[in-house]
Amino acid sequence: MKKILAPIDFSDCAANAMHYAAALANQTRSTLVLVHIIPTQVVAPTMVPVVLTEPNSETKAHYTGMLDDMAQHILSVNEFRFKVDTICLDGVFLDKMLKLIRTEQPDLVVMGTRGANSALDNLIGTNTSSLIMESTCPVLAVPEKAHFHNVYKIAFASNLKDNEDTFLRQLFQFAQPLNSEVSIINVKTEKHPRSDSDDKVIEYITGHFPANKYSIAQIKGEDVIDGINTFLQENKIDILAIAMHEHGFFEGLFHESVSRELILHSSVPLLALHERDDRRSNSREMEMGAKAT
Repeated sequence: MKKILAPIDFSDCAANAMHYAAALANQTRSTLVLVHIIPTQVVAPTMVPVVLTEPNSETKAHYTGMLDDMAQHILSVNEFRFKVDTICLDGVFLDKMLKLIRTEQPDLVVMGTRGANSALDNLIGTNTSSLIMESTCPVLAVPEKAHFHNVYKIAFASNLKDNEDTFLRQLFQFAQPLNSEVSIINVKTEKHPRSDSDDKVIEYITGHFPANKYSIAQIKGEDVIDGINTFLQENKIDILAIAMHEHGFFEGLFHESVSRELILHSSVPLLALHERDDRRSNSREMEMGAKAT
């Protein structure tokens, strides 16, 4: 990894995710970019169309100063072993983050999440889940009570029905600098029993990724969530990785309700891997443009 984006809203949840991102940056010597997006205020007087108002210069200066102070603190605590940059913008969170992912081309976005038990929690959960759904680079969602320690074990929840190449490449690129062991797990339920096609996918994976450190396991569970959570607890998994398909989250075996449950209530950090990667597309376009000129 070379660059990590960490969006923060100065809540305890976001601060915890920021410290997790800093620890990853320290271990991989990546550049850490702290991002704060000031929400555009909405003014809707009676019988008048909605008006969006931008924050004034004093507000922007205030949050920029807070970001700079946090960056200096992180640098000091980590003895300046990696670079920390800051970006302060205003607007709609998701729109601004997606644009930053295209322009900054990070290898990872790290942000906090927690169970949606209140209006504030729901907002945090919505921002995180929305970015996970729309991002074109890996997103690591860190639960509020999860604290960083060496990432020894990563589990990847697979349905063994799709081409996993894109996801596994991203996963191994993430795991390799951390020297983490990857467990590819497939949950079998009464509705989704083991099939002959599973063996073909497993054979394909072992044939195309012979040099990486991983294992493949099929486990039984009453449902997908139960099977995943049992595996996480019994094997002391540090991070759970999931695949985001363009045609649907957890296509086929995994239902949308499963995805939301994992995003909001996972007990370990959740790494969302994406099928589409606009960062690489943008890089190719820029290279072609440079050659043309």
